[in-house]
Amino acid sequence: MKSIAVIQARMASKRLPGKALMKLDGLQLILHVIASGKKIQGIDEVILATSSNEENNELEKIARVTDIDVFRGAEEDVVGRFCAIANSKSADYIVRLTGDNPLHDSDIISSLLRNHIESKKDYTCITGLPVGTGADIFSRKAITLSSEKGDGNKMADSVDQYVLEHPNSFKILHLNVVPSLSHYRFSIDTKEDFERMQILFNTIGSKINDLSIPELIKEIHQKNLVEIACPKKIEISNANKYTEKLLSKLETKNVILDDYEMNRIKID
Repeated sequence: MKSIAVIQARMASKRLPGKALMKLDGLQLILHVIASGKKIQGIDEVILATSSNEENNELEKIARVTDIDVFRGAEEDVVGRFCAIANSKSADYIVRLTGDNPLHDSDIISSLLRNHIESKKDYTCITGLPVGTGADIFSRKAITLSSEKGDGNKMADSVDQYVLEHPNSFKILHLNVVPSLSHYRFSIDTKEDFERMQILFNTIGSKINDLSIPELIKEIHQKNLVEIACPKKIEISNANKYTEKLLSKLETKNVILDDYEMNRIKID
């Protein structure tokens, strides 16, 4: 069985173009994501998935320097890129990471992958985490059917959309963290998001990448950064609103985060 982590990134972000190369703590955003991917236990390979457009050449250069493979495909067919990667790598399980999240929690994602494999699911996702710290996991079947039967143009930024729209066709594991921590937001979608993350990285320092979620939240409170980490004004795209609506319809298993066991997920 082979598991890969695929980082979805491109330079032509609609709300914050070029964000993948913007620097946090002296490192470009994409480098933080690559480092997170390499720390996931059970992963055999990390691959950058970007488009063939010329502006993404720099992303490929950075990925090559970090010794990860790169796949480039059509700008608007993200699902097609994932499918081509899964087939070319003969991957059984695909962990999807997004290039705008510098604080993916590798311990939690490792636990997600382990649960996904042990329970033989087609799709595993988690809600209730701080936004930008988790990931979702697909079987090759889920990715293949999404590519073959889904509307590639409609799913340009939503690899999980076909699965969520057809839950009866897949074995799905939807985990939800209780109590919810989703009011903490560590994803970078806008200029304001990036400025908030700059403050967090500058104040907490380089150790921020090694903190568990409970440790990070404790640090945020100790350094009076709650208003930075929990913005009152949130800009949510229509695509994300639609995804949240689909997720709310899934059967859910509540989980807790245990700070004493390195963030290993425990299912109630």
